[in-house]
Amino acid sequence: MVEAYAPASSEIADLSAQARRAERADDSAVKHLRSILVPDDEICFHLYEAESADTVAHAIHVGGMRAQRIVEVKS
Repeated sequence: MVEAYAPASSEIADLSAQARRAERADDSAVKHLRSILVPDDEICFHLYEAESADTVAHAIHVGGMRAQRIVEVKS
């Protein structure tokens, strides 16, 4: 899961589109599953499926996205 700053004025569609660029930016198997915007906290959580958090970190970096935190989650 990627935690990223998102101003309260952000639109979820734009944030999701930005998050999906990571899928196309890297040759590795990174799949964007969903984004959750919390406007009052100015934060957006992006859930990815990938081999590791490092794989996601590389993909979002190549895709031009910044993250405050990247952590592995299980469901």
